[in-house]
Amino acid sequence: AVEGDGPHEIAKILTQEKVECPAYYLARNGRGSRKNTVDTGRPYDLEMLDKAYALADAAHAGQFRRSGEPYICHPLNVALLLVELGMDTESLAAALMHDVVEDTDWTLEQLEAEGFPPESMEALGLLTPPEGQPYMEYVAGLRHNSVAVKVKLADLRHNSDFTRLSAVTAGQRARLEQKYAPAFALLEGKAGTP
Repeated sequence: AVEGDGPHEIAKILTQEKVECPAYYLARNGRGSRKNTVDTGRPYDLEMLDKAYALADAAHAGQFRRSGEPYICHPLNVALLLVELGMDTESLAAALMHDVVEDTDWTLEQLEAEGFPPESMEALGLLTPPEGQPYMEYVAGLRHNSVAVKVKLADLRHNSDFTRLSAVTAGQRARLEQKYAPAFALLEGKAGTP
């Protein structure tokens, strides 16, 4: 279980509203605090998760989502969706860093040198789309890796949750649904559906 006491930064984040991220998924589900979402009884390697969070937080520093929130809120919300389901340390580490290579100057080789688990690294390699590859071809390439599937489904869920945005036009909604619906259909049922 993730505990909020002690020196672990990620445990504090996963058990309380520490970062300025909207708790839309909690309000939507009628939950009052993140502590309610992480009481799974599942042990986590908090040192590894602290390291993944600190790296992602530093890598995404100064980046913002279209919604205006700090970018780190996205990988945190993806990880929190997986925590709610009791997913493992490797999945959470990959979730926290899933956009680092794609959206920052970090490389997979640099992340690997940091000592992250092989399961996380393999998933991160798959979750980083090759430049110019068609989106659905990229998504199809994830299917054989359970960690990548779990992270991508949580990523899709967060990206397609329109309640996190102040205003969504019909055109934006249609474009996102057209992009994400086929990806959901392809990945759901693979490796446990988050």
